[in-house]
Amino acid sequence: MEKAILRRPLTDRAGSHRRQKPCPPHGPILIEAIEATTYAASCLACGLAGPEREDGWEAKLAFDEAFGTLRNG
Repeated sequence: MEKAILRRPLTDRAGSHRRQKPCPPHGPILIEAIEATTYAASCLACGLAGPEREDGWEAKLAFDEAFGTLRNG
């Protein structure tokens, strides 16, 4: 099951919003365990999250395919 792509604001310890890095290219990428067998990749710079998958690597590939972050070379 795929969930909607989310944008989450990033905050520092004081609670104010950080200046967001211009994306794309998205990165660094965080792979989060949503449930015991569900994972999603998200961009730490802007908070964009990809579709959920059953494996962390599949979540990363789905993020790359959805947002065109695959690179040649």
